[in-house]
Amino acid sequence: MRIVLFLLSALVVAGFGFWAYRVNYDTQAALRRVAALQDEIAGERAAMTVLRAEWAWLNRPERLADLVAANASALGLGPLQPDHFGEPSMVVFPQVIPPPLDEGWDGVTRADLAILEVAAGFAGPRPLPRPRLLSQMPSPSVSPSVSPSVSPSVSPSLSPPAGASE
Repeated sequence: MRIVLFLLSALVVAGFGFWAYRVNYDTQAALRRVAALQDEIAGERAAMTVLRAEWAWLNRPERLADLVAANASALGLGPLQPDHFGEPSMVVFPQVIPPPLDEGWDGVTRADLAILEVAAGFAGPRPLPRPRLLSQMPSPSVSPSVSPSVSPSVSPSLSPPAGASE
């Protein structure tokens, strides 16, 4: 019986060792993936910085003015004037007509929304009353005639009660 117990213990230890080995290598692989993603993010941020610099270089006002002057006759371009701008109220937006609600996005139909009749006198479940805040609670009234130290009905005597035998 002792041999079986030793073999089972050895198998359990080997199983835990195999499990720890796999967790260790899975963790190392996850750390490598995280490092690779962080490197990729850093590269993308550097590329975005370069693209922003190129965009700023291409959109220099003097360069754009030269391009407009060179291509004004071919494209019909001219300098911007204040009367080239309009008000948002001048834009004609298309009218959006919602589709009829035969069935909603959650599958609820108009028939499902019909109100059911409830039997007369059915009280139904009532919600519990809302708890009151401490500021809304009535303050306890303390009368000055009652002393909070000792109640007058209790006498602090150490003698046994009458009729008790020792």
